[in-house]
Amino acid sequence: MPETRIVRSGEAWLEVSLPAGLDPLWSDADRWIYAAAYGAALARGFPDARAVIIAEAIVCKRLYEGTKYDVSLERDISRIYI
Repeated sequence: MPETRIVRSGEAWLEVSLPAGLDPLWSDADRWIYAAAYGAALARGFPDARAVIIAEAIVCKRLYEGTKYDVSLERDISRIYI
């Protein structure tokens, strides 16, 4: 069974499944950040597949200083996480 976190997304609670095969560097805080970012992306109207990408990219930017993505992904990240 996949690991999950429960977060607010807009007006509702959302159970978020964490990605399979997580980087072992992800801390518990990173798992919560992923779930919160995923929920925030959905609440801002991003489709599920894009919300997953945005949430993973946010965690990777935290873990790997200096990480940069293409302009469109960086723009989407800035809508969720500053």
